[in-house]
Amino acid sequence: MKDVTSVAANIRGLTLAIAIAFLATSVGVGYWSLVASAELSTDPFNPRLVAAVRDRPRGSILDTTGGVLADSVKTANGYVRHYAAPSLEEVSSGHTVGCHLFGPGSKVPATPVAA
Repeated sequence: MKDVTSVAANIRGLTLAIAIAFLATSVGVGYWSLVASAELSTDPFNPRLVAAVRDRPRGSILDTTGGVLADSVKTANGYVRHYAAPSLEEVSSGHTVGCHLFGPGSKVPATPVAA
């Protein structure tokens, strides 16, 4: 009879642990959905904001004679930058001010980056 009682106690303990884990998960989802949603939607590293910016054409870059050096070209994945000469593309792939990097080592700026 003692074995039956210990099995029932183990099942009650497991049920309680699963219920507490479900409650903690529900509280976390509720917090991120209701309380922190406004902050998350305006975060400069939000991938949805970056995708929205990429879906708009950027202005053309002209030389002093009015020739087009770079312009935006519509593709299936949004607008991409098109350069008139390959040498210009090499220059532009260097240090870019205001680029969005995601992944390990990414740092959130102290102030939001103006687009």
